[in-house]
Amino acid sequence: MGEGEGEMASLLDRLNALPFAPTALTVGAAYFGYFAAAAASLVCLATAPDAQWPVDFAATTVFVTSGLHFGLTAFGFALKDDYEPYPVGYVWAYLFSDFAQSGALGAAVATRALDPSHRPALVAACIVTMCAQILCFYKTYTLVTDVWAGRRDRITGKLLDQPR
Repeated sequence: MGEGEGEMASLLDRLNALPFAPTALTVGAAYFGYFAAAAASLVCLATAPDAQWPVDFAATTVFVTSGLHFGLTAFGFALKDDYEPYPVGYVWAYLFSDFAQSGALGAAVATRALDPSHRPALVAACIVTMCAQILCFYKTYTLVTDVWAGRRDRITGKLLDQPR
């Protein structure tokens, strides 16, 4: 094992030893930040109808939010063999949300390529992003409250066997 591989393994061991709830709360804060940026984009688009900067801000918000969301999901798969991107119920809702967010990203990219000042697709993309982040925030809330209630392991976040 090379020197860099040992350092990476040590870092992963330290990350895996972090308590789950504070880590999930940090991710939840990021989800809230994504939501707030998309909401701010909508407000800016509505209040400055003739300016280009709100269009640029909205496009950047959709690009960054979607990129971070999908990038961190891929990062989870790369780091952990047993990574669960949808660890709470309603998996179909999270799959639909990711599908819709990827469509919103594609629409935003296409809009920027075809007409950099076009607003309607960016408004829709920001709304989809906000809805997706509400669902992600709900996932975080469920995971954290499950840990606090003793239904999930405090280190891994995995569901514990519940007596029936």
